[in-house]
Order: sequence, then structure tokens, then C-alpha cells
Amino acid sequence: VGSFTQQAGRQQLEAFPALHRLLNQPQVSDFILKPKILDLLARHLSAQHAQVRLFATEADLVDWFWGEVVCKDGPVSNRDQFLRRLGVHQGDQLETATSIDALGLAGHDRDVVSELVRDRILAEDPDAGLLRFDHDLLADWARERELRRHSGALPEFLSGRLTRPLWHRALRLYGLRLLEYDPTASSWLEAYEAFKPGPAVNDLGRILLLQSAVFASAVFPGLDE
Repeated sequence: VGSFTQQAGRQQLEAFPALHRLLNQPQVSDFILKPKILDLLARHLSAQHAQVRLFATEADLVDWFWGEVVCKDGPVSNRDQFLRRLGVHQGDQLETATSIDALGLAGHDRDVVSELVRDRILAEDPDAGLLRFDHDLLADWARERELRRHSGALPEFLSGRLTRPLWHRALRLYGLRLLEYDPTASSWLEAYEAFKPGPAVNDLGRILLLQSAVFASAVFPGLDE
């Protein structure tokens, strides 16, 4: 079953205004209009588990998806670890599909991959021996989750990576999350200033973080400084 069209999706989501903002973002709307994801979101909102602002931005959608769909077996998740590992590998190698042999999967990893394929988070082509994310957004989200683990040394972690375009959206999303969850914008400013001006790669890091403010749900006075 294919994704809903924008028109059909809006009809389905009339009862869920918390999702309307995301429908205006083409790449995100394509993901949430997948029947499985739409069903999960609708059930979640119908059960009133969500905060009023839960889906104000893509950052909210990432947190919900990773908590409810990826890390369903607990906060320390083998599924989360494998997805971050695959996301980093693909970002570094500029791949959207990765040779399974190149990943050197152990027996336990193979079980994790089977689960993720079954849940349509990953897709596998056994004939070609390739593994990919079922949707490009999920690869970006996996890399953003990895950036969180390097928040104290972000420029160092990204120094050899920002020349690779697959890391750009992850950094924008990382900046968006900082803005959404810190009303003072101090966390965002700290990350921005960590990219010291001068080196081209640092200038690119600053530009990508600035771009994240475009997608924020509110204007942050701290950014004027």
C-alpha cells in the first residue's frame, strides 16, 4: 500500500491538528503519510499520550519515533546503536545503500537487522546484498542521534564530515532540537560558537546551524545577539 496523497492525508488528519504543521514540510509529510506511520501517530494522539506541542517541528517527530518505534525495548537499545552505526557509515561513505558484508554483522547484529527490516525501518535487498534505510529521513535522524552523543566536541567530530552532504541535514536537525528544547537558545548559541570562525568547515557548521532556526516553531530573542 502506497502513501496517502497530500489531499487524502489532510482529510485523514483533520482530527489531529498537532500534525498539520508537519504536512507543510514536503520531506516530512512524505514520511508521515505512509500508512503505517500515520496509523501509529493517530493511535498515539488518540490515546492522548502526547503533549500539546508534541509535533510542532520535525525534532518532536524524531523524538517520538525513536522512543516509540526504534527504542521500544528500553532507553539503551541495540536497535538504536545499530541504526546510528549504519547512519554514520553511510554518511561517511556517501552511501544510501550499504553492502551487508562491509558491515561485518555478527550473529546478534543479524537478529537486530531482521527486526528492523520487519518493522520497515530498514530495507534489505538479499540478492544484491545491500541494506538501506526504508526512508531517507530515517538516515538523517540516525545521524542526528549520533551528533547528540558528541555534543561536547561537535566541531571535532564533524571536522572531516561536513564536506560530505549527507551530514548537513543531521546538523540542521540537531540545531533545531537545541532551539526547541531550550527557550533561552543558550544551548544553540554554545553549539554555534563552538565552530570558531575562520576555517571553511567551521563556517559551514555555523551556516547549517543558522539554517535550523528557519524551521523552529518560535522566534528566539537570543539569536539577535
